[in-house]
Amino acid sequence: MSTPTADRRHVSYLGDYCAHCNPAGDQADSCVRLLTLVEPDAVTWRGGKRVTCEYRCTGCGHQWARSDLWNAEQAGFDPKQRSAA
Repeated sequence: MSTPTADRRHVSYLGDYCAHCNPAGDQADSCVRLLTLVEPDAVTWRGGKRVTCEYRCTGCGHQWARSDLWNAEQAGFDPKQRSAA
């Protein structure tokens, strides 16, 4: 049985770690972090300072949403504009 490997060239966009596969989060070792890092399936911005990202783990299927990780500017929105994209 082979061990899955992570593509180290991959750059994460608004990533988060699956709490089911990696309960230690950013405190886990680098191999675990790379294997459990998930990009959002959806990013919602309602014109405020924060965005809501919806995630689904490709390893276990766990789904979750976070509004506390990323701001509008980091997601590519112009926070000076009041209308949502």
